[in-house]
Amino acid sequence: MQFEVLPQTPRVPTDWTIVTHIRLLKGVKPDTGRALQRWEMLKPLADEDGVIALVKVLASLDPMRNKESGREAAIRMDLRNWSNPRDHGNNSQDKGWLELGRLA
Repeated sequence: MQFEVLPQTPRVPTDWTIVTHIRLLKGVKPDTGRALQRWEMLKPLADEDGVIALVKVLASLDPMRNKESGREAAIRMDLRNWSNPRDHGNNSQDKGWLELGRLA
């Protein structure tokens, strides 16, 4: 099976029912120490193409922020932020180092 990127549209919520995997992009790392810690936790979980099942990601990561809707929602918010293009919004920090997708 091959990783299929599910492009995200600015200001449109992610449809998490179709996201089953993430992919770490080769040669790209986060900018800040806190996000770099998450990248270092994810890297050993990735296969040779950088792909990790979302269930493994949710079980392994600590969220960057607390959300009333819970831990998994906070991690999903982090993943969405990290998958945004670097030119999205008014701050490029920690963006563009992973992709959201599924295996097809």
